[in-house]
Amino acid sequence: MTNITTACKRVAVEDISCRFHLTQAWYKKIQSLGLTSAYKDNKWLKFTYGLTFLDPDEVSDCFVDDFISEIPDDPKYREYADYLVDNYIRENANFPPNTWAAFAADLTRTTNNCEYFHSHFTEQFYKSHPNIFTFIEILIKTVQTDVYIKINSCIKNIPNPRKNAQVKARLKKTLEAIYNYKNEKLTRYEFVQIVAFNYNKD
Repeated sequence: MTNITTACKRVAVEDISCRFHLTQAWYKKIQSLGLTSAYKDNKWLKFTYGLTFLDPDEVSDCFVDDFISEIPDDPKYREYADYLVDNYIRENANFPPNTWAAFAADLTRTTNNCEYFHSHFTEQFYKSHPNIFTFIEILIKTVQTDVYIKINSCIKNIPNPRKNAQVKARLKKTLEAIYNYKNEKLTRYEFVQIVAFNYNKD
């Protein structure tokens, strides 16, 4: 039983170390607490996503010093905060910061190619539930075209650096924030607020 438990936990850690899975888990908790509407209007919830871009050693101090001091006076927010602390922030949490936090600009930190595809595919849509015609149009015009380009690039040994313009802009903004934070032009909390919007779930 111990071996099974250890194996399951190892798989879970691999999943949660992927920023995509991590932010999905946090957002599901927000939804389960009935805070979906509040998430759209209240920046405190959104800012928690910025913790993923901190050095693991800074996560706990940032959450206690910066987030808890500004937490809205609502039991649902406190329950969300407790969820983060118990599962992700404490040293003895199931998924401590050293398994998911990284002071790096990588926006597509995923554990496998399927998740990499999924994270980029969803960026093509402006709604979480697009109609079937929009879905097919994106599938044909974007995905199929990308596949053809990649296949031809592989055959001809040509690198394909093309990236979504939105991703490039987010990456540039994150790199600037990292530079400014390193050079003490931003406070820790200001840095977290800027990079948090890389994982906006609106």
